[in-house]
Amino acid sequence: MTSVTNPPLSCYHGRKRVLLVLSPTADSGSVQRQRRALAGEEVGLQARDVVVVWAAGGKVSAEGGEMPALDARGLACAYGVKPGEPFQAVLIGKDGAVELRSGEPVSAAHLFELIDDMPPARQSEARTRA
Repeated sequence: MTSVTNPPLSCYHGRKRVLLVLSPTADSGSVQRQRRALAGEEVGLQARDVVVVWAAGGKVSAEGGEMPALDARGLACAYGVKPGEPFQAVLIGKDGAVELRSGEPVSAAHLFELIDDMPPARQSEARTRA
């Protein structure tokens, strides 16, 4: 688990977990598989305070809206993604720490299991919402 100094996604710090999906091309097979893996999982993502940020093809968007103030290359650099890597999914905790890094698309079930197994803060969230 690593933390990023001066994170570009600090607007979510303390409020949301971020699944950052990075790819040099928006139409890569891995990006499409990641989109399919998360399709229909809005309720589970929302229950776990997860926002998905897509940095693909040079554009950055979240929840359907572009985020022009953010630079895809800057995000990749900030979160340790090397130039030329074809795909990375990075789960960033509410505290800004990188909780998961994957070169393959992440299933919603795996993502939810990982978050649900996080320390007491997540368990407290689950009880609050029940």
